[in-house]
Amino acid sequence: DVENLGESTLKKLVDLFKIRHLSDLFRLTAIDLLKVEGFAEKSASNLLKELQRVRVMPEYQLLASLNIPNVGPNIAKLLLEDMDFNTLRSASADRLSTIQGIGPERAKALTEAFAMRKEEIDELLTAVTPLRETSTGKGTMPTVCFTGKMPEKRSFYVDLARSKGYAASDSVTKELALLVAADVNDNSSKLVKA
Repeated sequence: DVENLGESTLKKLVDLFKIRHLSDLFRLTAIDLLKVEGFAEKSASNLLKELQRVRVMPEYQLLASLNIPNVGPNIAKLLLEDMDFNTLRSASADRLSTIQGIGPERAKALTEAFAMRKEEIDELLTAVTPLRETSTGKGTMPTVCFTGKMPEKRSFYVDLARSKGYAASDSVTKELALLVAADVNDNSSKLVKA
């Protein structure tokens, strides 16, 4: 989920700097990026900001990004309700299959993926930090919703809210704890409904 880091840019970085591990990306500087064909000050700065942004990410997003078959964001959230990312990595297939919605086949695929990719995941964890949501269980975290055009991308604010113990919501409901508006005088539907 890193903007400005598509396949062609990544190939250039691999060729130019011999990038071999994900952690190598986080060691790049603006001076390094200015050596890449097609990069100017702004594009180098934008990529560095994006890399910094993803250094801390929600656990479920990290798990979903591993591309384990049949483990997308929703299944990742389900798996991480009862245990943190590191506990999940060492959980047995029997333990995982007790989680409703997982089943023996998916549990086996998970344990095999974690075992086969242990070094790769260990290396990934030197570059990024999985963020554990402070509360578990649906409805136990206070919710926050954002409206209006803000200086940073919406994902920045969602990640910040999660790091402070809030669950992000896309809509205004009676359960909403906090609405953050870029302009309180705006007549957006979310402000009107709130």
